[in-house]
Amino acid sequence: MATETKPTLPLPDQSSSTPLLSSEPSDTGAAFSLIAKSNGTKEQRRAYHQGWRDGNIEKVKLSLLKYKTKHPDRIRRAQAKSNAKNADNVRARKAAYRELHQTEIREYQKQYYAKNRLELLKKKRLHPEKRRQSEHKRRAQKHGGSVGDKKLISRWEQSWRSKRYVRCYWCRFKIKTKLCHTDHIEPLSKGGSHSIDNLCISCCHCNLSKNAKDINEWNKSLDQPVLL
Repeated sequence: MATETKPTLPLPDQSSSTPLLSSEPSDTGAAFSLIAKSNGTKEQRRAYHQGWRDGNIEKVKLSLLKYKTKHPDRIRRAQAKSNAKNADNVRARKAAYRELHQTEIREYQKQYYAKNRLELLKKKRLHPEKRRQSEHKRRAQKHGGSVGDKKLISRWEQSWRSKRYVRCYWCRFKIKTKLCHTDHIEPLSKGGSHSIDNLCISCCHCNLSKNAKDINEWNKSLDQPVLL
């Protein structure tokens, strides 16, 4: 009695110029896909996987959702690393988004402030340095100025505010720290940047006298011009 033999799957011809991989379903089934994935070139394997993802969108979404739920910290670290590596592109993308959605952003901010007003005011009182940083950043961006390293600026400001006396950059007098301000050498309203190179310590009198004037304009209003 003759025994029935099962048909075997032929291996792909290595000398053939026909691609091993395709995004279209193969008649040879999963076995051929496995052979193709192991023997194909990098581009062919990439095309195969892309074809599988395109044909199984719901499965891919479910898998990504499970991964994000299980590894939130890993996702945040990867996103932060990607943002740092592509900082210029991220800033440009955010700026373009803000430009296109100004009305929606302002409306959202108004609603958020109205809903969380008391909590936001409490945070401002607890963290005055963050409030100052936020206000300076807003004013610089409003007039087209750039914003420097916020952490560096914060460390500099905390350093001089921790001292009892500091020297005013303009009048050169030694003043009590609580009577001094962070001042911008080139005013933000004139397009000056909110960066460490454009910041100085100013006493109340000099800061309020200078206000939003540039150096030349301010000197004209002084009996004793400031010499830099």
